[in-house]
Amino acid sequence: MSLVEHYRRKITSVPENTSVQEIAAILERDAAGCVVVVGMDGSATGIVTDRDLALRVVASGRDPERATAFAIMSHPIVTVAGADSLERAIEQMARHGIRRVLVTEGSEAVGIVSLDDLLARLGSELEDLGEVARLQGRKGQRAPSLPHLREEMETRIQAFRARLERAAEKTKNPILREFDSLREELRRMLE
Repeated sequence: MSLVEHYRRKITSVPENTSVQEIAAILERDAAGCVVVVGMDGSATGIVTDRDLALRVVASGRDPERATAFAIMSHPIVTVAGADSLERAIEQMARHGIRRVLVTEGSEAVGIVSLDDLLARLGSELEDLGEVARLQGRKGQRAPSLPHLREEMETRIQAFRARLERAAEKTKNPILREFDSLREELRRMLE
C-alpha cells in the first residue's frame, strides 16, 4: 500500500516571509506540529516545526514578530513519492536524522509522514496482533501459525527499532522507551 493512501492530508503552508509569531498561531489553530514553507512559485522550500520555534526562536532570543519562516526553516525538504513504501519513508528519516518527510505526487505536496505517525501505526498493528492472540486464547486454541507469527513480529520489531535508533538521535530515547513498552506488551499477550 502506498504512502498516499495512508498519509494524504491537508498540508498547512505559509509563504517564506510569514512571521514566526504567525506560524505559532497557525500551529496552535490547526493543532499541527509543522508548516511547509513555500517560495514565490508555490513550491515547497522548507519546513518549520514546533521544535524549530523552540530552538531557533525562543532559545536564541529572536523576536517572533520580526523573524520569518525563511530565517528559521529546515531545508531542503526531504520528500518521498506517494507511491513509495513506508520503509522508504523510514530510510529517509534515518538517513537525514529527521522526524518528518513530505509526501509528493509529481511536484505536488500531498501529505506528511512523521515519526509519531509511524509509532502510532506500529502500536495499532501490535494491538491488532494482541487481539488475535487474545481471541485465540479465549477459544483455548493456539493457532499453528502463532509461533511463526511471533517470530515474524519479533523480526519486524527489531528491524523497525534499528531504523528508529538511526533516526532523530536527540529525541529517540522517549520514543524507544515507548516502543519497548509496546514490544513487552506484545510478548506478554503472545505467551
